[in-house]
Amino acid sequence: MTFTVIAVELTLVATGVLDLGDAVLIATGIEILTGVLALSLAMAARVVYRRLRRSGVPRWDAFLEAAGTVLPRPMLTLIRHELGGFMSIALLVRGRKDVPADATVIRYGANQKIFLLTMMFMGPLEIFLAELLVPWPWLRTGLLVLGIYGVLWLFGVYAGVHTRPHYIDGEHLVIRTGHLAAVSVDVGAVRSVRRETHDSYQGEKAKGMVSVKDGVVAVPGMSGTVLAVALGPETPVRVQGRGTVPARALRFDADELESAIRTIKERVEARPL
Repeated sequence: MTFTVIAVELTLVATGVLDLGDAVLIATGIEILTGVLALSLAMAARVVYRRLRRSGVPRWDAFLEAAGTVLPRPMLTLIRHELGGFMSIALLVRGRKDVPADATVIRYGANQKIFLLTMMFMGPLEIFLAELLVPWPWLRTGLLVLGIYGVLWLFGVYAGVHTRPHYIDGEHLVIRTGHLAAVSVDVGAVRSVRRETHDSYQGEKAKGMVSVKDGVVAVPGMSGTVLAVALGPETPVRVQGRGTVPARALRFDADELESAIRTIKERVEARPL
């Protein structure tokens, strides 16, 4: 927007409609107002972030929700996909997982990891074929850049699934799809957990990676969900980037179902009344 204003002002100055000194004053005023607005938005987001952190929300989830209060959704989605991928890669390289020290991990995404590894293997093969078959150097260069970026993006998603597992601690049950989606609910609201398969999320997944429908919050894997957690009526469930929604059930995917069920039950029973 600033570049557009400057271009318009230069045109007005060049055509004699606007004096150069006035143009400089206008441009300076716009920059100051823009800076004040940006600072105000940043301070507002910081207040939200600190409040969320005090309530136990993980750093990444708190950052996204705070950013969502001041940024448009397309920009927030871009941050989640791009910045989140690089942060997940950094965690993977350092051998760390984004879970609290006292939390118990619930693993998921075994099929996703296999799929992502397969796609990452196909990436270099596609680049090699493009180098052999495409006759135009400029197009080969463009395909090379896109191919490398695609592999890096897939690696970021893989790293997210690996370093950001589901977990449960003394306060929250947190269900995630890497850095791309997360929901959390207070452990005290959990009534029961059982095996329950659902695979009808294709329509909802087109709107996002978290389905919210008829009082059910679902974080499906590649084949839907396999576990269902019954909650108290109208339980507030925090959805990454969207705030809280009322729900009566939470559904998600997991790798070792019996272990996941046992872990959730043990944590719920161990919570002080």
